[in-house]
Amino acid sequence: MTKRGKYMNMQVMGRDASIRHSLPETRIFTSKNLHEMINKYRTVIAKPNFGTGGAGVIKVSRINGGKYAVHFGTTNRVITGNTSVLAYLRRFAKAQPYIVQRYVSLAKVNGRPIDVRVMVQRKTGVPWTVTGKIAKVAGPHHIITNVARSRGYVLSARGALTKTFSRKQSEVILKKLDRICLRAARQIGIAYGRRTLGFDMAVDRKGKVWVLEANPKPAIGFFKRLKNKSYYRHILRLAPSKEYHRYFTGKV
Repeated sequence: MTKRGKYMNMQVMGRDASIRHSLPETRIFTSKNLHEMINKYRTVIAKPNFGTGGAGVIKVSRINGGKYAVHFGTTNRVITGNTSVLAYLRRFAKAQPYIVQRYVSLAKVNGRPIDVRVMVQRKTGVPWTVTGKIAKVAGPHHIITNVARSRGYVLSARGALTKTFSRKQSEVILKKLDRICLRAARQIGIAYGRRTLGFDMAVDRKGKVWVLEANPKPAIGFFKRLKNKSYYRHILRLAPSKEYHRYFTGKV
C-alpha cells in the first residue's frame, strides 16, 4: 500500500459510493489539473503523493488580478501569473510526485486549524473497530496540523469539537467520523490487506466531515500526550507486530 500513494488510496476508498461525497477531489499534479482545480475551487492543496508528516504541503489560492497567494510552512507569498505559480510548484514536484487536492476550510480552535486522526484496526476474523480519535491543532501561522512539524498540540477529539460546535453537533460529527472511517478501512483492507490504518480527517466550518488521507503506518506517539492513556494502550494491543510497535511509538 505504501507504494501506491495518497492518490490511489483515495481511488480505493471511493469504491464505496456511500462515502464518496466525503472524499475531496484529488488529482495527480500536472499543469492542466492544477489550473482546472484552482478554477473550480479557487483554493487547493498541493502535497507529495508519498509524503508523510506534513512535509511539502502547499496551499495555493487564486486572488484578484491574475495573482496567487501561496502558503508554505510559515511563509506566505504572492505570485503573479499562471506560468510563475506553476514554476514555483514544479520546484517541489521535481523531487517527488505531487497531487492536487480540493482545499477544505478546517474548523479552528483558538484561531488555529484542526484535523482529527482516527485509528481503525482489526484482528483476523474480527470486524474493523475505531480504537482512537485525537484532534491535532496546528502551530502558529501553519496550515498543517502535524504536531512536530508545526509545533502544535493535541486535544481529545470531543474536547476540540465542542470548542467549535455545540455539544449535540459534536456528537453527530464524532459518529460520522467513525462511520466514514470504518467504511474507508474496509475498502483499503480488501485492496491491500492492512489491519491498522490512521485516517486524517477534516471537519469543515459547517461540520461536514472529509477524508484527507489514509495512513498505512500511522504514528501514534501523540496519543501519549492525552491525559487519558487508554486510547494509546488499546491501539498498541491491536498493533500487528513488534516492528509496528517501534514505528507507532516514534515521533509524529
